[in-house]
Order: sequence, then C-alpha cells, then structure tokens
Amino acid sequence: MVELDPHPFWAEQKNNIISEGILKGGKYEYTVEGLHKNWEKLKSEGQSAFLFKQMIKMRENFETKGRFY
Repeated sequence: MVELDPHPFWAEQKNNIISEGILKGGKYEYTVEGLHKNWEKLKSEGQSAFLFKQMIKMRENFETKGRFY
C-alpha cells in the first residue's frame, strides 16, 4: 500500500492493521494463496484494484471514526 498510497498511515499503523485484520481474524483475513492473488492484482491494476479501494476505505474509517472497520 505504501507504494500505491504514500500516506503515512500505512507505516504508522502497520502493526495495528496486522493485529486487527489478521491476528484477530478480522474480515480482511486471507489465505497465503489469497494474499498472493491480491498482491498480483495490486501490481497489475494498481489504484483501480478492488483491494486498494478496500484498504483506502479502512484508512478513511480510521481517520474519521478512530477504528479500522
């Protein structure tokens, strides 16, 4: 995300994003295969990728509501 959206949020909240989304089984939990597919889509589609749009919404929620989801 840092490469596609240079907002400091991604570096500042990296550990919290992992904790909320992966370790606690949040709605953004993916299998390794799913992560690989999303990574490939991000590489090929960039900011038009569905995952990119989801992640931007997550950042906006955090900025306006103080939570990730």
